[in-house]
Amino acid sequence: MWRSPSIEMRLPSVIALKEYVQAARNPAFTRFNVFLRDRFSCQYCGEPYPSHDLTFDHVVPRSRGGRTVWANVVTACSYCNLLKGNRLPQQSGMYRATGRSSHRASCCRKTDAPSRPTTCTIPGAIISIGIPSSRVEDGGARDRRL
Repeated sequence: MWRSPSIEMRLPSVIALKEYVQAARNPAFTRFNVFLRDRFSCQYCGEPYPSHDLTFDHVVPRSRGGRTVWANVVTACSYCNLLKGNRLPQQSGMYRATGRSSHRASCCRKTDAPSRPTTCTIPGAIISIGIPSSRVEDGGARDRRL
């Protein structure tokens, strides 16, 4: 029984679902959804920022054939975005720090040589390391669980 000051109504205890509309599996590609995915933090330095201080960066720059898709776009602060510029991450010496833990790039050591992996002190963190530019199709970076 459902009651309000002016109406009293009987409601069934069981409701049958006549039609189910499946939710969309892929969220819309928007600037805000990219920020949500990356937890409002720069993927290069690891620092959190308010949304108005963030940009999104193409890992493989658009001028080099990179597309605006989920796998090629990351959140970056203005400083890191300008520092990376029109280069691949391994060319600029910048490596993406990703993962589910609240990971800060200050615990990681960046290397200048793309053949050496970035090391991290947090067990289970996922660090992207540079690979030769011949594999540009996957964004020029590869995830490796440490």
